Amino acid sequence: MLVSHLKGVLSDPVQSDSMVEETSQQQPSRRGLLYFCFVSLVLFVAACFLYFPWRCWQIRSALAKREFANAVTLATHLVQSSPQASEGHYLLAKAARRSGDFAEAASELKRAEELGWNSVEIQRETILARVQSGQIETCKPQLKTIFASDLNHDETTEVYEALANGHLAAFDGPEFQQCLNYWIDWDPEAIQPHLMRAQFFERLANHTDAEKCYADIVRDHPDCREARLRQAACLIELNQPSAAIEPLKACLKQKREPRAAVLLAKSWVQTGEMAAAGHLLAEFVDTADEAIRAEVLEQLGRWHLDQRQAPEAIQRLEAAVKLTPENGTAWHALAAAYSLIGNSEKAAQALKTSQDSLARLQQLAELMVQINLNPQKLELRMEVAQILFDQKLDKDAVAWLNTILHQDLHHAPANDLLAQYYERIGNAPLARQHRALAQSPADPSQP
Repeated sequence: MLVSHLKGVLSDPVQSDSMVEETSQQQPSRRGLLYFCFVSLVLFVAACFLYFPWRCWQIRSALAKREFANAVTLATHLVQSSPQASEGHYLLAKAARRSGDFAEAASELKRAEELGWNSVEIQRETILARVQSGQIETCKPQLKTIFASDLNHDETTEVYEALANGHLAAFDGPEFQQCLNYWIDWDPEAIQPHLMRAQFFERLANHTDAEKCYADIVRDHPDCREARLRQAACLIELNQPSAAIEPLKACLKQKREPRAAVLLAKSWVQTGEMAAAGHLLAEFVDTADEAIRAEVLEQLGRWHLDQRQAPEAIQRLEAAVKLTPENGTAWHALAAAYSLIGNSEKAAQALKTSQDSLARLQQLAELMVQINLNPQKLELRMEVAQILFDQKLDKDAVAWLNTILHQDLHHAPANDLLAQYYERIGNAPLARQHRALAQSPADPSQP
């Protein structure tokens, strides 16, 4: 059969020529396939080689833009895909530290050191974590060394940022303001120190000065969305909602997100545009952020209250105070809603809760002002911590007690209160540690 077939081919020149032509057509096709496979392989290898540095660049870019949550997410994915890469762990440590997660930062920094990352950068990051947490006095010699070293612009910015946040963590107003002045002198174009100053005024409930600071930032940096939103919030607090409406509309048009929506709805509520406020708030009632969702629910409750829809108002306002139990204004609105349905007992309870909460808030505001003027008066910080414990804001209370220990490690009342807290949550080792600190005398050789 094969022999006859070959004979046929050899005896038929037309068929033979067609086979040669077919073979010659197949050869370029095969060469093209081989070329495509080769190029694909090269591109794949290049992609694998460039993936890690590209991801590192993304993380550093997010950090430079102060997008700390995004930087943490990117760095977490990077260390998961490249667990033996020291730079990935170092960048995750930096992102965690700048976002305030000091435990995660310490863990990742240790891993980066074990994997061989630059010891100078490891040491600097360790110092900056201590500084940012408020332990500035014990780090002053190292800070001088860091400032004297050959830092680039981003690194110097990080040092100023950590130092300013450290003074803020210690609630040392005069030193905080001085640090911002040095930062601005060094980099007059920086927005962040101006934002931090304005936010500090807000923390003191000084909305007038805060609004002026934000207005200056918006004038010099019209694209700064954060300054526009916070300026609007200050205008609302200063009972100037009409001035906030147009800037908030522009912000919401640029990016439809819940914070701008809540502020705009508040402005509309204050100016009587209840229908517009209600429709806008309904769009964001299921937002993931609990604090913002509580604000949405409170404003929706007020909208229903204005419509004399007491059951709907009660439903919204009860959900709001469940999320933020210390929200005195929400409790006050809830008292009014209970009154509408004739439930005088619940109305009285809600009104009492509102009055107590607002009184504590006013007391805290007054204490903040006093501490800003007298940062060394530790008894004022003790009062703040006790109020926060009474409000069930344990994390904030512990942070305030730690600002006392940064100034006086053996401060007996602060250590006693911390020991009680750690006993309550079942952390016996830390409770014993603070009991021991409270009972032992201070070492005069320590700063």
